[in-house]
Amino acid sequence: MSIDAKQKDLVNKLLGMLGSDFDGERAVAAKKISDIAKANKLSISDMMRFCYASASSQYRQPPPPPPPPPRGAKKEPWNTFGDDNVLDELRDLVEEYGVEPLSAWEANFTRDICDRDPMYLSDKQKAVMERIIAKLKKCATGAF
Repeated sequence: MSIDAKQKDLVNKLLGMLGSDFDGERAVAAKKISDIAKANKLSISDMMRFCYASASSQYRQPPPPPPPPPRGAKKEPWNTFGDDNVLDELRDLVEEYGVEPLSAWEANFTRDICDRDPMYLSDKQKAVMERIIAKLKKCATGAF
């Protein structure tokens, strides 16, 4: 069912009255809008859609969301040769001397790095490990 032009004009005026400073005027406007909707056997939102929607604009479903990106392949290892001598040496020194001579950051780094696969260590991580190894070796010789 649709709303005729006279009723559309009346609904437009009543909507303007909803902004009134007087409670009674707002209540009367809301009641009249509700009565017009009931007379046309529409909900208020459907009636507003008939009053203000242009003929060319109809509700369209939103487009479906894009598919998720494909899962990437497994990361390539940084160290393709599997040189784990540095990591083994660090593990041995930590086992022998502990992490007490190290700073808090170095101790956390050492705990974390010892649990990793040597195939995925970067050059920067290896450089830090070598500095820690040198520090632990100094501690072992008493030159610390």
